[in-house]
Amino acid sequence: MSSTDTETVITLKGSVDIVTEFFFTAINSILYQRGIYEPASFRRVDKYGLTVLLSTDEGLLSYLNNVMKQMNSWLLDGSVQKLVVVVTGIDSGET
Repeated sequence: MSSTDTETVITLKGSVDIVTEFFFTAINSILYQRGIYEPASFRRVDKYGLTVLLSTDEGLLSYLNNVMKQMNSWLLDGSVQKLVVVVTGIDSGET
């Protein structure tokens, strides 16, 4: 292989990191689209060739980062096979 050739290696850790980042972005999108957090508390970021909105709420980010760390660990261990996000109303319990 010459010095200009590049080698792409797909690893479990790399795949898990991508899934975790995508899930984090998807949750932010759901929170914005459903109006769960004020639109002003989101910032525009370019990801995946799109402009997506990510929360700027420090409490929410802290919570989500903790969840993502745990999810990342579960994915690496192989103890999770499916990820589901359920958004329910506090008062009504409706999804």
